[in-house]
Amino acid sequence: MSQTKRAVRIVMVDDDQDDLFLTGICFRQASFPVEFLPVGSGEKLLEHIKDNGIGAIDVLLLDLNMPVMGGLETLEALQEYPHFDELNVFMFSTSSAEADRDACLAAGAKGYLLKPSGLVQMRSFVEEIAKCAGLENLSLAS
Repeated sequence: MSQTKRAVRIVMVDDDQDDLFLTGICFRQASFPVEFLPVGSGEKLLEHIKDNGIGAIDVLLLDLNMPVMGGLETLEALQEYPHFDELNVFMFSTSSAEADRDACLAAGAKGYLLKPSGLVQMRSFVEEIAKCAGLENLSLAS
C-alpha cells in the first residue's frame, strides 16, 4: 500500500518578482511534492503567519535586503512566535559580507545563501536549500 507524502510547504519572501517566479519553477520540478508560496514582503509574511500559523511553513526563504521591512527585521519579528526554533529559515542575499551572514545566523536562521543570478545557479540554490532543510532524495528535472 503506497502512502502519499504531504507536500513540503515552502514560503519565499523576496521583493524581486523574477526571483520568486524562477525559484518557484525550480521547486515545482523537484522529485517531491511542493507547495510553493511566493510572498513579496516581510509584512505580507507576518500577515500570512497571523492567518495560518507558523506551523503552516516547513521552509522559509527570506531575502535579507528588502524595502520597508528587511529580512533581518522580519527574522527578529518571527522570534516572538511560539515554535520559531522549529522553523527552517534560510536567509539569502547578494551580499557576501561575513557580518551579514553572522547577523542572520545569530538571529536564528539555519543557513545563509548567496542569491543566484541565473537559472542554472537558481537550480543549485534550490538544491542547496533542500539539502540544508533535510529534504531527502531531492532531484530536479533536467
